This record gives sequence, structure tokens and C-alpha cells, in this order.
Amino acid sequence: AAERHIVIALCAEQGFVGGFNSRILKAVAERIAEEGAERTDLLLVGSRGLAVADEMGLAVAWSAPMAEHVDQVTSLANRLADTLFERLQGGAVTQVTTIHARPSSDSAPAGLVEQTLMPFDFSRFPPANRANPPLIHLPAPDLLARLADEYVFAELCEALTLSCAAENEARMRAMVAARDNVEERLQDLTAQARLLRQEQITEEVIELAAGSTA
Repeated sequence: AAERHIVIALCAEQGFVGGFNSRILKAVAERIAEEGAERTDLLLVGSRGLAVADEMGLAVAWSAPMAEHVDQVTSLANRLADTLFERLQGGAVTQVTTIHARPSSDSAPAGLVEQTLMPFDFSRFPPANRANPPLIHLPAPDLLARLADEYVFAELCEALTLSCAAENEARMRAMVAARDNVEERLQDLTAQARLLRQEQITEEVIELAAGSTA
């Protein structure tokens, strides 16, 4: 079977987030273009993102609503992991990538994260120098399989949590921008009203002056 690439895109569930979904799905579209649409499966989380993906003509193989609160992340991560492992059973998938937003921090502005879940990046966890091997109670293959499951689950939880925080931040920024626009528009209208009132008063004074001299 031909090698396949799974792309997991985490988008917004609610609206009023500006270009949040478009930025994520633009990165997704670029990755799909590189790999080839015929060998890429897109798993998409977030109802608003699903609508944008449809507008962009992206084929979605599976979708689910995004967690609206942090306490919903665990159950969503479990569901997403189950779906992912089901698709891995065929043996054709050789790469899994997550693409999502991250919120701003003290050290970096808000941006996008593209994380490779598979193949496993062993450089992230350099081997520890131990005098004695660790004591294990499971056969090594079983232990590795369980550790892989836990690793994928933890990575998905982290990605979903960051995405939730980034969505909320994007919404807050959009609301602040909207408020600023309203305040600016109000100031403009107030200035126009004062100008019109001043012109009206001037016209009334001129009429009164003309009447008194008639």
C-alpha cells in the first residue's frame, strides 16, 4: 500500500477569532500540497475550522468539535488518539503531524506549532546514563507499546490545551480590537455632531443678525 501521511489540524470551535482558522489551515494546505492530497488524510478538530476548510476546498477525512473548556481536553484527546490508532493499524501511515496555534508567552509571540508525532523523534529524549538498567515488570515490547500510547496521548493533550488557550487569546484580541474600533467610531461621530451643531448655531446667528438689520 502507498505510504500515507496524517495531518491533525486543531482549529476553533467558536467564532470571533479573526484569522485564527485561516492561518492554521493555510499551513495545512501547504503541507498537503507538499505531500500530495491523494496520500494525505486530514483529521480536523473545531467546527469553525471545518467550515473554513470547506471554503478552501480541503478534504476532511474525520472531524470533531473542539474542547470549549480545559476540563474537556482529556476526553477529546482520548477520542482523537483512538481515531489515530485505528488508522495506524493498516500499516500504511508513515507520518503523523499536528498543526495548531499556540498562545503568546513572555518569551515568544503567538504563532503556529507543527509537531511530528510519527516517526518518533528520539532526539527529544536522550538516553539517561544509568549504572544499572531500570527495573521493569512487563516484556519490553509491551512496555514500549504502552509508553508510545501514553506519549501520543500526552502530546495530544498538550496540543489541545495550547490550542484552547490560543483560541481564547485570539477571541480576546478580536474583542479588544472591536471595542477600539467602536470607540474610535464613536469619537468620529461625536466630532461630526459637534461640527454640525456648530454650523447650525452659526447659521442661526447669521439669520438673527440679518433679521435685526432688515
